[in-house]
Amino acid sequence: MTRLSPVPRWAGTRTGRLASVLAAFSLAGVLYASDVASKNWAESELRRRGPRSLLGGMLVLHYRTNSGIAFGLLQAELYFKKRERLIAYSAAVSGAVALVLLLRLGLGRLGPWPTSLGLVALLGGSAGNLRDRVNRGGVIDFIDVELGIPWPAFNLADIYLFVGICLCAVGLWRAYRKDRAAPAQKA
Repeated sequence: MTRLSPVPRWAGTRTGRLASVLAAFSLAGVLYASDVASKNWAESELRRRGPRSLLGGMLVLHYRTNSGIAFGLLQAELYFKKRERLIAYSAAVSGAVALVLLLRLGLGRLGPWPTSLGLVALLGGSAGNLRDRVNRGGVIDFIDVELGIPWPAFNLADIYLFVGICLCAVGLWRAYRKDRAAPAQKA
C-alpha cells in the first residue's frame, strides 16, 4: 500500500516553490484585507451608531481602541515613546514571520502544513495590527464575548494571531512526533 506524501511532487521545483510563496502571501493579504475592512466598518458604523448585540447578547460588537498590547495590557501606561516602540516591535514581528515564511516555502521545505498555514495567519494578523498602530496610534478592537467572565475585546487580526499560534504549535508537535518515530523505524 502506497502512502501519500504530505509534500506534493511539484513543491520541489522552482515553479512550485514560487507558486507556494505566491499562494501563501496572497492568503496573508486576504486575511490582512479582511481585518482592515472589518476595522474600517467598526470605525464607521459602531462608532457612529453604537454597539450591536448578537447571539442573545453573548457577542457584542462595540468600537474600542487599544493603545497597549494584547488583552489591553499596558493601555494606561504612559512611558517614553510607547507608540514608537510598539510599532517597532510589531514591524519586527511581521518582518520576521514574513522572512521565515519566505525562506520556508522558497527553499521548498514545507514541513507540516499546519506550520506553514500558521505562519500565513500570523503574518496576516500581525500586519493588520501593525497598520492600525502606524495609522491610528492604537488598534481597533470591536468584538466582545460576554460569557460571564471578563474578557478583553479583540479584532479579526487577534483571531488570526491566535489561530496562527495554535497551528504552529500543532505543526511543531507533529514534527516532534515524526522525529521521535524515525529512530524507532530504523531499528
